[in-house]
Amino acid sequence: ARARARARARERARARARARARERARARARARAMEPQRVHVEICCEGVRSVAAAAAGGAERVELCADLGNGGVTPSIGIVRTAAAILGARRDRRTRLHVLVRPRPGHFVYSDDEWAAVLADVAALRDAGADGVVLGALTPGGRVDEAKTGQAVCAARPMKVTFHRAFDVATSEPLETLAVLSRLQVDYLLTSGRKPSALQGSACIRQLLQASSTVEIIAGCGVNLDNVAEIVQATGVRQVHAGSAVVCAYSDEAAMGSGVSMGPASAGREAMVSATCPEKVRELCRRCNNGEALEQSGGEAPLGHSRRSRSAFGIEITSDFGQGC
Repeated sequence: ARARARARARERARARARARARERARARARARAMEPQRVHVEICCEGVRSVAAAAAGGAERVELCADLGNGGVTPSIGIVRTAAAILGARRDRRTRLHVLVRPRPGHFVYSDDEWAAVLADVAALRDAGADGVVLGALTPGGRVDEAKTGQAVCAARPMKVTFHRAFDVATSEPLETLAVLSRLQVDYLLTSGRKPSALQGSACIRQLLQASSTVEIIAGCGVNLDNVAEIVQATGVRQVHAGSAVVCAYSDEAAMGSGVSMGPASAGREAMVSATCPEKVRELCRRCNNGEALEQSGGEAPLGHSRRSRSAFGIEITSDFGQGC
């Protein structure tokens, strides 16, 4: 009888412990629900210098591209491996590496040979250490190419998949297109709400966000320091994408050389390299999550002013903290 009594007492004690654990879990869940959700920042980067700068500025994710002047194409596998090593070596390891997979500039209707190249790149990027890929394909009629996109999603796993702004030029209705992407198990959708900028397309982006249960919506195009808080407030998004608005021109007089031009696009600018500016990324993150810039500390230059410094690469940097593109 005493043994049974002790057993019942132990069971009651265990039941009380389980009840306390459940109550603590509910309290943590209530606390999380009351906390404001963090807005995640994705930075479009061209080259490994920009990847390192975006991570230093606090970006949660980078989209690595090449040839952004033509809308971006797939970067070399060497650049991807180096970028993955840079991010992997960071102590926090919080910045994820997503890579654009686009075989050429221009429209998003691809031949079978072009898509074979896309699938080969996806496999190579997975092996190179990428966390995700960014891609998109349309049919000649302007709808999502379900066969090609489905192939790419399957080939990419376990990486994440973003369907890029091919969505914004698709001919099908936005919610219908979103339903297709959800059915194909796409993870993210990057969109300007089918307008020239995310701010102009904020009504469509909000509609997409409210309708989506599985695809995370990323607001992108024209996002800058001056409008990011307004975009977040107008759309309710928790993911934003920026690129040219956080870029600085890096000058190295030692690289001037003989003055021989490498092409009309770079004539007279051979000593200039454009790359992501970590200070601008940091400020964008702050404005996303506070609605306005936090007070400057640690000797940072106030917004609207320039400062000159020397980077880790030993070159002179001019950082203009004014409006982004």
